[in-house]
Amino acid sequence: MRRVAAVIAVAALALTLGACARVPAAQTHPAARAVVALLNARAARSTDAKAYQPYVSESAIATELASAASESASGTPIPQWRPPYVSSLTTSTADVVVVWVPSKAFVGWPAATDFKMERYGGGWVVVDAVTLEAGKIPKSLATVGDTLAR
Repeated sequence: MRRVAAVIAVAALALTLGACARVPAAQTHPAARAVVALLNARAARSTDAKAYQPYVSESAIATELASAASESASGTPIPQWRPPYVSSLTTSTADVVVVWVPSKAFVGWPAATDFKMERYGGGWVVVDAVTLEAGKIPKSLATVGDTLAR
């Protein structure tokens, strides 16, 4: 009976670790995680500039995002998105691509956004955002080097 329980525990652990291993490193990079946190704050319609400050390069941008969240009456201010990923990376910059899920509520929204990220104070902040057409969306980094693992 103990052997069966041990086999089940080992199998469950292996499945859990296998599921974690399937997430591409380009999606788990700290720059991509910073974009996810920023998007989550925006989707939650946070009206507190402090919710955005760790993820943007200027406090004025955080204030602008907080103000914009209080202006719209209901619903999410951004469409759903696919998991952000790093498409380009240096030791101090990263491009994080967000592909938006098409929605009738967001007609005219770009196919994707390329968030230009820079290292700042031990983290990653957005310094610019560029809209992308469907045919111009870069792919995720295919290889994981030392720079991507940081």
